[in-house]
Parts: sequence; C-alpha cells; structure tokens
Amino acid sequence: MSTIKFLGAYGGRGSGQNTTCVQLSERVTIDAGNILNPLGEDANTIDHIFLSHCHLDHIIDIPFLIDAFFVRRKAPLNIYALPETIASLKQHILNWNIWPNFNDIDLIGQKEKSIQFVPITCGETYRVDGLSLKPVATNHTVPSCGYVVEKEGKKALLTLDTHVCDTVWEEINRDCDINTLVIEVSFPSRMAKLAEASRHMTPLFLQDELKKITREEPLCIYVNHMKPDLVDEIRRELQELDLPVVMLHDGYTITL
Repeated sequence: MSTIKFLGAYGGRGSGQNTTCVQLSERVTIDAGNILNPLGEDANTIDHIFLSHCHLDHIIDIPFLIDAFFVRRKAPLNIYALPETIASLKQHILNWNIWPNFNDIDLIGQKEKSIQFVPITCGETYRVDGLSLKPVATNHTVPSCGYVVEKEGKKALLTLDTHVCDTVWEEINRDCDINTLVIEVSFPSRMAKLAEASRHMTPLFLQDELKKITREEPLCIYVNHMKPDLVDEIRRELQELDLPVVMLHDGYTITL
C-alpha cells in the first residue's frame, strides 16, 4: 500500500500542532518542519530532505537533526532544494553564527561532508529510495516549489506554500495519473488581503482555483498549512462552501 504521512500539517506551531513535514519513506521527507519529535530515534534514518522553500517553518529541524545524530551518521544528510533556498540556508542558518555550517564539516572518520546540498530544477525528476519527485514552481514570497511525488506507481501533487498558481492546475490537468492533491489553506477568507500579501490561500481562493480543473479523472483533495488559531474558522468556512476537501492534521496518513 502506497502511503505518505504528515509529521507536521500546520502553518505554525500550537498545542499539538506542528509545522510542515511530509514523510514519504523511512529515509525521505519533504520539508523539515517536524522531524525529531514524532520520529525520535528513527529520525536518524532520514537521509534525504526535499525542501519547498527557505521559510523557517519548513526548515527548522535541519540544524537540530544533523546535530542530534552527528556522531552516529555514516552517510551525509542530503538536502535537495532550489538554488535560492540553498543560498538562504547557507547565508542565514548554517553560517557559523546562527548554527555551525555542517556543509563544511566532515563526517567522523570519513571524507564526506555531513550535509550535502543538491540543487534542483523545476520540471526535472529526481529519483531516490524508490521514489520519484518532480518539483513544480509555485507562487510564494520567495522562490518555491511543490512536488509531484510518485510512489509505487501512485502519484500525488503537494503544493506546500502557494498563492493562486496556474502551474499547479496545468500539472493536474496534464498528468491524469495524479490522483491526490494536497494544497494549503492558511487563512479564512476574511483575511484575504493578508493571504494575498503573504502569498497564501483562503477557502474562497481555493474555490476559484478548483474551477481550473478540466480533467474528468477523480482527484482526492486535502488541505494543510492552516494557521493554528484559525483552524476552526477555516473548517467552518470550507464546510459552508461545501468544498470537496479533507483537512489534515499531524500524524495523518494519506493512501495514494
């Protein structure tokens, strides 16, 4: 059975609510908003992290993950990201001021670096651990991408953070093998001005975006990245609009 698990499903941290992290396999995640707490010692098996963009809620566990298991690691932690995202990590986080630059530190007893950065390009496919991931450009305040994930012959598109974005729907309509869409809704529609300025989605934005689907093949749609203190309001609005979506929470497992 092909599944993916949301270790963190929210656009912020609250009581029992953690930031974005999707576990695709024992060794692979998309984003790093919540790896250590849910996985515990098993977090040491994570070898590949595909990032959507450089915002803190999507990268926060990277410094702690490499630090926590540094003495035990036998292989580098591979970070796949857009070149702009890699540059931000190096400049603002792994810079010897905020945190050690593990990209400069060899693994113990080896000549490989502790962290290896792998630049990615939208539209190209990357294969690791039996998975295929294709970055898809999204519309956020910094360079960003979602991913088409193929696992055991099943496909899902995860937008991660985005505002209104035609490339998402072009991909959905072009590739009818995609049977699952995970799309963010961060704010209720009364906060549309803030959502637009911060390049996020609301239920009404989503309602309009869903009209861009032209394919006939069925699509399961899930919503994530809700701001913790706005979850109940977003849920009520999605229900009032009768949108065909399921709201995710930490620990939610999707069967593709």
